[in-house]
Amino acid sequence: MTNSAPFPAPHPGFPRYLPVDFEMRFEVPSETAHLIAQDYYDIINTQSVAKLSQGMLKNAKEWLPFCISRYGLTKKLIAPIAQYLFDIGRIRAGLDRTSGLGITQAKWVFNGACGGRIGGLRGAHCTGHEEANGKVYPIGEGLNILGETVFPGTEFDCYCIAMSVIPGLDDPN
Repeated sequence: MTNSAPFPAPHPGFPRYLPVDFEMRFEVPSETAHLIAQDYYDIINTQSVAKLSQGMLKNAKEWLPFCISRYGLTKKLIAPIAQYLFDIGRIRAGLDRTSGLGITQAKWVFNGACGGRIGGLRGAHCTGHEEANGKVYPIGEGLNILGETVFPGTEFDCYCIAMSVIPGLDDPN
């Protein structure tokens, strides 16, 4: 397998990560990075996300043993990967839930921890997220930050969140 294998376009609002991005971010072998990328695209583009919100995969600790087995890495190496994929699944499931409730807008909430939890660096990515704080965006699309449309929490080391804007209850401004 190579890092140049084609991947589908990501669901709108999710980063277009390639295997090499996972290889560099998580310091894993290229074959493992390719498998992680396949799982990432399965989670954001298909109904595979339903597995994360049912049965034994209710939290990241239960998801961890599955990832250890799937990727063949130690618990120490797999923990941030499992957490990231779980968070992506949670975000994707949340998008489906809120749109099903008729909620069409959300407000970006910057939590001030951009890049801090897993050792990332505070840079332009973080500055753009801080500037996005309080901005309202269409839930089905995400928000344009620094030229890329993303959802809160979908980029590596991003811990921003979305707050639903409920029609008739919240004033988005």
